[in-house]
Amino acid sequence: MKKPNKLHLLNLLNDLGKSTSSAVMIGDNEHDARTAKAAETIFIICTYGYARIPLKDIHFDFKIDKFSELLTLEVFRR
Repeated sequence: MKKPNKLHLLNLLNDLGKSTSSAVMIGDNEHDARTAKAAETIFIICTYGYARIPLKDIHFDFKIDKFSELLTLEVFRR
């Protein structure tokens, strides 16, 4: 099973007893974005990753330029 198959993420969440609405996926490319979208999970893209296409062409909910920005995002202040 390869990305963007949503079962990777859904199985992990199931094992943890969590729902997609309580999860966030963090990634650096279009495959990660498609996986998150297929699983109906919030997606945070890292601009310093390995995307093969321009970030403007990737669907994401939030963007970080460095890992330390992660906890400043609104999604973690709920």
